[in-house]
Amino acid sequence: MGDLISRKYIIEAITAFQHVISVVVNENSFLEILDAVKELIEGAPSIQSNQRTGMWIDSGEYYANCSECGYQIDIHESRGYYKFCPNCGKKMEQ
Repeated sequence: MGDLISRKYIIEAITAFQHVISVVVNENSFLEILDAVKELIEGAPSIQSNQRTGMWIDSGEYYANCSECGYQIDIHESRGYYKFCPNCGKKMEQ
């Protein structure tokens, strides 16, 4: 799994580079700017994911509910078809 980085950090860093990007006059300086942006991304602080997993809970009828948000689906669709809740996005445990 890849690193999770802060989108806010990247946007702020690139915004700070806008003055540099505006003075691009040739291909070499453009490539230097791309290298600098790459360095910004590589240096971005990683963040911890707080993503929890959920599970489909059999409601006793013909439906299953997401343990996280309560989204209801057909019980037969919950068995292996939905690996993520289509409502809240939680990864479903098998």
